[in-house]
Amino acid sequence: MELIIFPYHDWKKVNTEGARGRDTHLIKGFLNSDQIDRVLIFNRPMSLSEKIFKKEKKFPNYPRGIVVKKEKNYQISIINNKLYVVDFYVNDFIGPILSKRAWWANVLVNQNIKNLYEKIIAEYTKNPIYISFNPFASKVLELLKPERFIYDVFDDFSQHPRFSKKEKEIAAQGFLLQVKKANYIIKVSEDYDLVKYNSNVDLIKNGFPSYFLQDAEIDKVQLSNKETLAFSANSIVGYSGRIGKRLDVNLINQIAEELPDTNFVFIGEIYDENWIKRLKEKKNIYFIGKKYNEELPQYFDLFDVAIVPHHVSHFESGGNSIKIYEYISRGLPVVTTAIGGHSEIISNKVCVSSNENFSSTINDLLKLKSNTTKIDNEYLKPFVWDSKVENYIKVIKQV
Repeated sequence: MELIIFPYHDWKKVNTEGARGRDTHLIKGFLNSDQIDRVLIFNRPMSLSEKIFKKEKKFPNYPRGIVVKKEKNYQISIINNKLYVVDFYVNDFIGPILSKRAWWANVLVNQNIKNLYEKIIAEYTKNPIYISFNPFASKVLELLKPERFIYDVFDDFSQHPRFSKKEKEIAAQGFLLQVKKANYIIKVSEDYDLVKYNSNVDLIKNGFPSYFLQDAEIDKVQLSNKETLAFSANSIVGYSGRIGKRLDVNLINQIAEELPDTNFVFIGEIYDENWIKRLKEKKNIYFIGKKYNEELPQYFDLFDVAIVPHHVSHFESGGNSIKIYEYISRGLPVVTTAIGGHSEIISNKVCVSSNENFSSTINDLLKLKSNTTKIDNEYLKPFVWDSKVENYIKVIKQV
């Protein structure tokens, strides 16, 4: 089987942080499956403004990748014997600044681009199955009119806290188009009622990488001076994820004040400095930056308790947080706000708490940390991405 994939997270991000999103985890699983012969990825386009502001080149350089074709506005790279990646460049400075993600949805939708897509698809695939994780790819898909198409609904982007009103509107339109056109929909949460759009719906939740079950060599972690200070307290409460507006900064400020002898360590790329400005003033809160995904088990083993202090909203309650699966895989007790989506996980490891009781719940778990036992690997195996990929391929075969 051959797949054409429109991811939400560009494949080039895998170079800098490893597989972090649902789409990249699943793609890695497809590449490891002997049932998938080829994967062709179409990344979102790079713009002139992004190139300038991020000081990047027109096209990414993939380690161990070979560029097989390079033109003025696109590049095709072979990453390995199965994976081909197409990157586009658009010489537009103003459009992306004004429209942001909405620009992605409209920039590659003319007849010339359609012809280029079809040429690349014909040259590198045969009878492919399309999978989209990206609501902003809807107009491209409408042009291509795939005969076999799966839409993966892993977030409600029309409610995303970082999106502008226009971006949310475009995401909602893209969602509606794709759920109606897809042969099959795969959703990540029971909370998504999609049968009203399409009768072919399957539930495949998130998971964690198999290497999270392996023993981590903590002594190999080279901590910076800041990290050494962050992990110096007797009690460490940790968080891993993108640092932005989904974090409830009032709650985090509250628990840091109520537990002054506990250090709170946040791992992840900061998307909004202003949002966390007052948290940085706290002496027991540390932001130590993003880490390559394969490094996370070593850092998690330095935590005593893991937290998910997210705002409770429609966007969160309709999701299925990957980080909770990753925390659990390392034997960490978890305290989370009521974001939902994890009813199948062992209940005594995941404590859903109100904001009022968040600190006391953390404190109770810290008192028990010497008695914490890791969950048996046999119980955890169904939550590994490899298992999710097997279920996904069963759906692919039905399309």
